[in-house]
Amino acid sequence: MGPDFEQFFRQIPAFPIVLLCGSGILLMFSIFFIIRARIIKAQDQTILPGTMPAASSSYNYNPPSSFASTSDLPDLDLLVDMPSPTPPSPATPPARPPRKGTYTLRLEDG
Repeated sequence: MGPDFEQFFRQIPAFPIVLLCGSGILLMFSIFFIIRARIIKAQDQTILPGTMPAASSSYNYNPPSSFASTSDLPDLDLLVDMPSPTPPSPATPPARPPRKGTYTLRLEDG
């Protein structure tokens, strides 16, 4: 490295470099503490009665028996065993009443 390279770096002011590096380090610390706080908050949350458990806990959720007896959900076996309705036959559309200023065209070729 020659004297030209050293003179080039001496011309760069130190304040913008220190400011840029300091703000980057401050950003990394902020992100670290935000993530850490969210992890601690997620671990401290308790499951309230009547709510679903957190995603990290077991998926074996057994609803209370009162919920199962008072549900308004239809019986799926009855829905599956129902025969499918026949599609309605294509009927001619009802004739529209003529409007003032309109004309009816009748084609000879169909």
